[in-house]
Amino acid sequence: MSFTASMEFPGGVSANMFVSFGSANEQTFTASFEKGVLRVDDFTLPFEGDTVSYSISAHTITPNGTKLAVKQVTAVKEVEEDSTYQETQLWRDLEDALEKNDDLEKDQRRRAKTADQQKWADMSLKTQTVLDALVVSADQNGAFVPL
Repeated sequence: MSFTASMEFPGGVSANMFVSFGSANEQTFTASFEKGVLRVDDFTLPFEGDTVSYSISAHTITPNGTKLAVKQVTAVKEVEEDSTYQETQLWRDLEDALEKNDDLEKDQRRRAKTADQQKWADMSLKTQTVLDALVVSADQNGAFVPL
């Protein structure tokens, strides 16, 4: 099973997404801008080790007789970080967003803090809206679905 989506946002910004259970593991984030490209190869689950890296590339195209010469300048940046940071921080953030109440039933002892309930509801609704639009687009052979 595989899934591909292209999303367009105001101001000419677009995003593409590919998810597959039938291909090799890939977890790449690529952002293209007017002056260059940002690439993070271990975006979701960092590779083993204490170094996370990303690259920034700038491409220039110049005429060279009957050919176009493409030059790429890439800077690779390494960030020293605990290799489990993203996974553990996810759970820390979740714990910070929840409040504990031992007086409630066991399955309801943790819930979003009152101050954050609307924020979480809004994020859930927005996520579901995007997923619903992707399904509608897929049902219509990839038609553009405005949100």
